[in-house]
Amino acid sequence: SAGVVHLRRLAKVTVVESARPSCLATTTTSPGKPTPSSGRLDIRTGTKATGATVEESRVLVTIDKDGATEVLDADYVLVSVGRRPALHGVDAAALGLHVGPRGEVIVDDQMRTNLPNVFAIGDVVGGKLLAHKAEEEGVVAAEVIAGKPAHMHYDSIPGWSTPGLSGDRRPH
Repeated sequence: SAGVVHLRRLAKVTVVESARPSCLATTTTSPGKPTPSSGRLDIRTGTKATGATVEESRVLVTIDKDGATEVLDADYVLVSVGRRPALHGVDAAALGLHVGPRGEVIVDDQMRTNLPNVFAIGDVVGGKLLAHKAEEEGVVAAEVIAGKPAHMHYDSIPGWSTPGLSGDRRPH
Protein backbone atom coordinates (compact mmCIF):
# COMPACT_ATOMS: atom_id res chain seq x y z
CA SER A 1 0.00 0.00 0.00
CA ALA A 2 1.00 3.62 -0.30
CA GLY A 3 1.40 3.85 3.47
CA VAL A 4 4.07 1.15 3.42
CA VAL A 5 5.92 3.03 0.63
CA HIS A 6 6.04 6.14 2.82
CA LEU A 7 7.20 4.07 5.80
CA ARG A 8 10.11 2.82 3.74
CA ARG A 9 11.09 6.47 3.19
CA LEU A 10 11.31 6.98 6.97
CA ALA A 11 8.16 9.10 7.12
CA LYS A 12 5.68 8.91 9.99
CA VAL A 13 2.43 7.27 8.88
CA THR A 14 -0.88 7.32 10.75
CA VAL A 15 -3.47 4.71 9.73
CA VAL A 16 -7.06 5.56 10.65
CA GLU A 17 -9.19 2.41 10.45
CA SER A 18 -12.87 2.50 11.33
CA ALA A 19 -14.33 -0.81 10.25
CA ARG A 20 -12.11 -3.68 11.37
CA PRO A 21 -9.82 -3.17 14.33
CA SER A 22 -8.51 -6.75 14.18
CA CYS A 23 -7.33 -6.36 10.57
CA LEU A 24 -4.50 -3.98 11.46
CA ALA A 25 -3.94 -5.12 15.01
CA THR A 26 -2.17 -8.27 13.75
CA THR A 27 0.85 -6.76 12.07
CA THR A 28 3.89 -8.89 11.46
CA THR A 29 7.37 -7.59 11.96
CA SER A 30 10.91 -8.38 11.02
CA PRO A 31 14.19 -6.59 11.77
CA GLY A 32 14.43 -3.14 10.20
CA LYS A 33 10.72 -2.83 9.37
CA PRO A 34 8.63 0.00 10.87
CA THR A 35 6.46 -0.94 13.83
CA PRO A 36 4.15 0.99 16.12
CA SER A 37 6.92 0.92 18.74
CA SER A 38 9.37 2.60 16.31
CA GLY A 39 7.30 5.78 16.52
CA ARG A 40 6.93 5.90 12.72
CA LEU A 41 3.69 3.88 12.47
CA ASP A 42 0.61 4.99 14.40
CA ILE A 43 -2.41 2.69 13.96
CA ARG A 44 -5.74 4.10 15.16
CA THR A 45 -8.37 1.35 15.08
CA GLY A 46 -12.06 1.94 15.76
CA THR A 47 -11.55 5.54 14.60
CA LYS A 48 -13.32 7.54 11.88
CA ALA A 49 -12.07 10.45 9.81
CA THR A 50 -14.90 12.98 10.03
CA GLY A 51 -13.47 15.90 8.07
CA ALA A 52 -10.44 17.53 6.52
CA THR A 53 -9.23 21.03 5.72
CA VAL A 54 -6.39 21.96 3.36
CA GLU A 55 -4.21 24.82 4.61
CA GLU A 56 -1.37 25.76 2.28
CA SER A 57 0.94 22.72 2.17
CA ARG A 58 -0.73 20.64 4.88
CA VAL A 59 -3.98 18.83 5.56
CA LEU A 60 -5.75 18.95 8.92
CA VAL A 61 -7.76 15.75 9.38
CA THR A 62 -10.39 15.56 12.11
CA ILE A 63 -10.80 12.09 13.59
CA ASP A 64 -13.27 10.70 16.11
CA LYS A 65 -13.02 7.72 18.42
CA ASP A 66 -15.89 7.03 20.79
CA GLY A 67 -16.93 10.70 20.78
CA ALA A 68 -13.44 12.08 21.41
CA THR A 69 -12.19 14.22 18.52
CA GLU A 70 -8.64 15.01 17.54
CA VAL A 71 -7.02 16.86 14.64
CA LEU A 72 -4.10 15.25 12.81
CA ASP A 73 -1.66 17.53 10.95
CA ALA A 74 -0.52 15.80 7.74
CA ASP A 75 1.56 16.56 4.67
CA TYR A 76 -0.39 14.02 2.60
CA VAL A 77 -3.63 12.10 2.99
CA LEU A 78 -4.52 8.87 1.23
CA VAL A 79 -8.20 7.97 1.37
CA SER A 80 -9.08 4.33 0.97
CA VAL A 81 -12.72 3.40 1.43
CA GLY A 82 -14.32 0.01 1.53
CA ARG A 83 -15.93 -1.40 -1.55
CA ARG A 84 -19.37 -2.86 -1.71
CA PRO A 85 -20.53 -5.81 -3.80
CA ALA A 86 -22.18 -4.50 -6.97
CA LEU A 87 -24.49 -6.37 -9.33
CA HIS A 88 -24.62 -3.74 -12.08
CA GLY A 89 -27.11 -4.81 -14.73
CA VAL A 90 -28.47 -7.75 -12.72
CA ASP A 91 -31.97 -7.46 -11.23
CA ALA A 92 -31.53 -9.81 -8.27
CA ALA A 93 -35.10 -9.30 -7.05
CA ALA A 94 -36.59 -10.19 -10.45
CA LEU A 95 -34.46 -13.33 -10.56
CA GLY A 96 -35.33 -14.28 -6.98
CA LEU A 97 -31.63 -14.21 -6.07
CA HIS A 98 -31.11 -13.79 -2.32
CA VAL A 99 -28.88 -10.89 -1.35
CA GLY A 100 -27.65 -9.69 2.04
CA PRO A 101 -27.90 -6.26 3.66
CA ARG A 102 -24.89 -4.85 1.78
CA GLY A 103 -26.08 -6.16 -1.58
CA GLU A 104 -23.85 -9.26 -1.50
CA VAL A 105 -25.12 -12.46 -3.10
CA ILE A 106 -25.80 -15.08 -0.42
CA VAL A 107 -23.91 -18.34 -1.08
CA ASP A 108 -23.16 -21.53 0.83
CA ASP A 109 -19.68 -23.01 1.35
CA GLN A 110 -19.83 -24.48 -2.17
CA MET A 111 -20.52 -21.06 -3.71
CA ARG A 112 -24.11 -22.06 -4.59
CA THR A 113 -26.81 -19.39 -4.53
CA ASN A 114 -30.45 -20.10 -3.68
CA LEU A 115 -31.15 -20.61 -7.40
CA PRO A 116 -30.51 -24.03 -8.99
CA ASN A 117 -27.25 -24.20 -10.97
CA VAL A 118 -26.33 -20.58 -10.17
CA PHE A 119 -23.02 -19.99 -8.42
CA ALA A 120 -21.43 -16.71 -7.35
CA ILE A 121 -17.83 -15.79 -6.53
CA GLY A 122 -15.65 -12.75 -5.98
CA ASP A 123 -16.69 -9.27 -4.97
CA VAL A 124 -20.42 -9.99 -5.42
CA VAL A 125 -20.39 -12.43 -2.46
CA GLY A 126 -18.81 -9.92 -0.08
CA GLY A 127 -16.24 -10.81 2.55
CA LYS A 128 -12.63 -9.95 1.78
CA LEU A 129 -12.63 -8.21 -1.60
CA LEU A 130 -9.32 -9.70 -2.73
CA ALA A 131 -8.37 -11.30 -6.05
CA HIS A 132 -6.81 -14.39 -4.47
CA LYS A 133 -10.01 -14.96 -2.44
CA ALA A 134 -12.12 -14.74 -5.61
CA GLU A 135 -9.76 -17.13 -7.38
CA GLU A 136 -10.15 -19.74 -4.64
CA GLU A 137 -13.94 -19.30 -4.71
CA GLY A 138 -13.84 -19.92 -8.46
CA VAL A 139 -11.85 -23.12 -7.96
CA VAL A 140 -14.39 -24.34 -5.39
CA ALA A 141 -17.34 -23.53 -7.68
CA ALA A 142 -15.68 -25.28 -10.65
CA GLU A 143 -14.93 -28.38 -8.57
CA VAL A 144 -18.52 -28.51 -7.28
CA ILE A 145 -19.87 -28.14 -10.83
CA ALA A 146 -17.57 -31.02 -11.83
CA GLY A 147 -19.11 -33.16 -9.08
CA LYS A 148 -16.21 -32.99 -6.61
CA PRO A 149 -16.83 -32.51 -2.86
CA ALA A 150 -15.20 -29.08 -2.52
CA HIS A 151 -15.94 -26.47 0.17
CA MET A 152 -14.71 -22.90 0.69
CA HIS A 153 -12.54 -22.37 3.78
CA TYR A 154 -12.11 -18.62 4.31
CA ASP A 155 -9.75 -19.07 7.25
CA SER A 156 -7.11 -20.31 4.81
CA ILE A 157 -7.18 -17.10 2.74
CA PRO A 158 -4.47 -14.63 3.81
CA GLY A 159 -5.56 -11.02 4.24
CA TRP A 160 -2.30 -9.39 3.22
CA SER A 161 -1.11 -6.63 0.96
CA THR A 162 2.59 -6.47 1.79
CA PRO A 163 4.76 -8.55 4.08
CA GLY A 164 5.41 -5.60 6.41
CA LEU A 165 1.81 -4.76 7.23
CA SER A 166 -0.38 -7.84 7.15
CA GLY A 167 -2.37 -10.48 8.87
CA ASP A 168 -0.34 -13.15 7.10
CA ARG A 169 1.88 -15.00 9.59
CA ARG A 170 4.05 -16.85 7.06
CA PRO A 171 7.81 -16.07 7.14
CA HIS A 172 8.85 -13.52 4.51
